Amino acid sequence: MSDIKELSVRELLSTDRYRIPIYQRNYAWSMVEVSQLIQDIADYAKDNRQNYHIGNLIVFPKSDADGIYYETIDGQQRTTTLSLLMCAIKNQKDVDYPVEWYTQVNISFDHRNQSNVTLSSLYGGNKNDWDMDNINPNILNVYDSVWNVITKTCEAVKIDIKSYLDYFLNKVMILRIRVPKETNLNHYFEIMNSRGEQLEQHEIVKAMLIKPLGKEEYAMKAFNLIWEACANMDRYVQMNFNSGLRRQIFDNNGTGLLNANIDFEVFAEIMRQNNLELGDDIEEESLVQLFEDQRNNKSYHKPWVDYRADEDSESFQSVIMFPNFLLQVAKILDPENELIVLDDKKLSSIFKRLSNVPDAAEYSKTFIMALLKVRIFF
Repeated sequence: MSDIKELSVRELLSTDRYRIPIYQRNYAWSMVEVSQLIQDIADYAKDNRQNYHIGNLIVFPKSDADGIYYETIDGQQRTTTLSLLMCAIKNQKDVDYPVEWYTQVNISFDHRNQSNVTLSSLYGGNKNDWDMDNINPNILNVYDSVWNVITKTCEAVKIDIKSYLDYFLNKVMILRIRVPKETNLNHYFEIMNSRGEQLEQHEIVKAMLIKPLGKEEYAMKAFNLIWEACANMDRYVQMNFNSGLRRQIFDNNGTGLLNANIDFEVFAEIMRQNNLELGDDIEEESLVQLFEDQRNNKSYHKPWVDYRADEDSESFQSVIMFPNFLLQVAKILDPENELIVLDDKKLSSIFKRLSNVPDAAEYSKTFIMALLKVRIFF
């Protein structure tokens, strides 16, 4: 069995068992997060062109008297929300939609009887049978609200309910990842909770565009260097390169426009000839030296930014975020392409289509140089 499996919502909720361990926090999503999820799904369902990936479900296989189940390490808020949505859909009388396949709630909580009773009650649907003293109020609040949000969202984006439900169940995907059985779960969970956010869409786009350059070492390095320099939207882009490289690629001693002879191949060749990496012209310091500098109140200079020539360089607050900037550059490159819309929720799906061309490497090179040129003017 594969350790990584892509599942639709229907597949997730109709196969296998998932258990939320006691070390996980209680269900904490409010209608703010749930409404945003419903809205995102509706936006994708209206296009109905590709799957919508809502993230990862990290699990650890275990077994009990009833067989194999999956202990949920990461993704429990998301998967619990999907179960609540499904319970609400199942119990609606206003829409004739087949849900006979949903025979039980396949998510349970270790040592949280109230949450288990709540999910079981919601699945049954008959409020007259509920023990209201043993119902989780936050879970109930989400359940009571979601159908109204779904119907209003569908009206707003002009999509019928059945189309929305078809998309939700069959094209909303989650990536289930099984960790090895020998994994130290306590250590793993600690890492998962201290690592910060998962990859953002613009980071996925970066990986998508750099992949076709995999056979060209310095092309990959050049792409990465330009991308990271452009992504720092709060400084002049020239100042995001180290001084040695900056003076080779920009006129006016490294502060002006791109030199006329610089294209992507020339950029990569400059890096190859000088074996340049981000920060290569910064003198390395030992750990002992860093501690000594600290005792002497000498500030630490980040090696990927050249402060020596730019102590007084200006910084700004960008009026747009980098993901939106990427879409604007894509539109400039291909102004007639109706698939390019300024909606950063669709960033990765738009670039997936844009980069799906016979010469993907050439598109990546063209895009990254356009990104740099537009970023200079910005």
